Amino acid sequence: MAGISAAKPMFAPMLEKSKITDPSYGAAQAVGKMISVEVKPQYKSGTLYADDGVAEEKKVFNYADVILNTSTLPLACAAVMFGKSNTNPETGDDIYDNVNDEAQYGAFGYIYGQVVDKKTSYVVVFLPKVMFDVPEEKSETQGENITFQTPTINGKAYFSDAGDWRIKTPCTTMAEAIIALESKFTSYNTASTEDTESGEVIEDSTDPETGDETTT
Repeated sequence: MAGISAAKPMFAPMLEKSKITDPSYGAAQAVGKMISVEVKPQYKSGTLYADDGVAEEKKVFNYADVILNTSTLPLACAAVMFGKSNTNPETGDDIYDNVNDEAQYGAFGYIYGQVVDKKTSYVVVFLPKVMFDVPEEKSETQGENITFQTPTINGKAYFSDAGDWRIKTPCTTMAEAIIALESKFTSYNTASTEDTESGEVIEDSTDPETGDETTT
């Protein structure tokens, strides 16, 4: 398998969770446009030595580091991710970084393309419980060459109450993958990524199961 692309990063805040039912999420937001993403599982382990050798060894999943680089971090998405009071900032609104802000658990999903035996297919990756950190910001003056500054957003993926920390769905086409990705969320915003980058209010969203429009 050779990975060839990554696209459609989406985040939705976790509204509630239960050991009996799957967690429910708020409306998913586009996290800009994908540049790259890394998911690095981390394990905790223990070893029992006896008779001068290894008698028992145990390794279990602890969490996964998620390193996301996107074209931009839309203001509305950042507000939801990091627990800000104004989750639908409009152009001209002040966005406050406050000591009382609390990053929110949520679901994170994206699509990557792969080539196997010269055939291209797509995989939806869904992380049901993720928390991201506020990214560092860097700006510099324009010189002889234009340098784009894009946000790198670090987070951690944890396992859900069901024990799942990542769910993958193979798809034949990108169109199928987009439908599969959107269906993972409770609802999703129908506005384009470009529409959300300015932080404008998004009114319409669609329930992926019924196709009915809802209001966020």
